[in-house]
Amino acid sequence: MDLSDAAETHRRSPATVGNIAEHASSIEETDTASIRTRLRLWPLVRYALAVATGALFAVMLARRYGQTADVSLRTVIVAAFLSIGVVTFALGLFASPPVLMGFLVLIGISAGVVANAAFDWRVNGADHDLLPIEIVVISLFALPGTIAGLWLASLLRAPRAARLHN
Repeated sequence: MDLSDAAETHRRSPATVGNIAEHASSIEETDTASIRTRLRLWPLVRYALAVATGALFAVMLARRYGQTADVSLRTVIVAAFLSIGVVTFALGLFASPPVLMGFLVLIGISAGVVANAAFDWRVNGADHDLLPIEIVVISLFALPGTIAGLWLASLLRAPRAARLHN
């Protein structure tokens, strides 16, 4: 029996076909398990994005329109409303509870203000005596845009969810 006969016999054997079927089913189970794991982690990713959105907004607002900026209050309000509104709208399209996402954005704002204060203290030697007031002011700038973005996203999600259930 030469090499080609051995290969032909091995290819036709039922054990090989069974092994291939077992291997294919184990690949399917592995793929299904990895997809389930990814889907379980997806809410955590959304929540982390909400916190990061708030933190980036706070740092951006403090750095761009900080103490030395010579910009009108109207410009700051419009820029804050549009920037956080657009981002929370996009985030709200994929978020399940909008109230939780808004709360997480506010937590992110607090973290961003604290991070900005720590950076200023470390690099510039600046002291942020009114840190709690900074958190409140930046949260007040973010609140209208956050509410509007999440509200618009929930309006768009409601018809889509109704279509999916029908």
